[in-house]
Amino acid sequence: MIGGLVVVKENTAPPKKCREGRGNYMLDAENAAVLRTHAHHMALFRRAGYRVVKSTRQADFPSDIYPVRMYLLAPRVSAT
Repeated sequence: MIGGLVVVKENTAPPKKCREGRGNYMLDAENAAVLRTHAHHMALFRRAGYRVVKSTRQADFPSDIYPVRMYLLAPRVSAT
């Protein structure tokens, strides 16, 4: 049996600021980064075959920086 967990820590974009990718992400030219919405991260994890065990927003983060979320992922197990 193969198992394990994946931890992802990402800046997240406020949906109202997302103009690219049908409102799923935004480009941050200043930092040369792509910031995705929480919903887009969730969809990508599902598409990649993972389930989200836990998701939380980082507390006590400066308000002038995009929010950071942590995701704990596990492979989806299919019945065979």
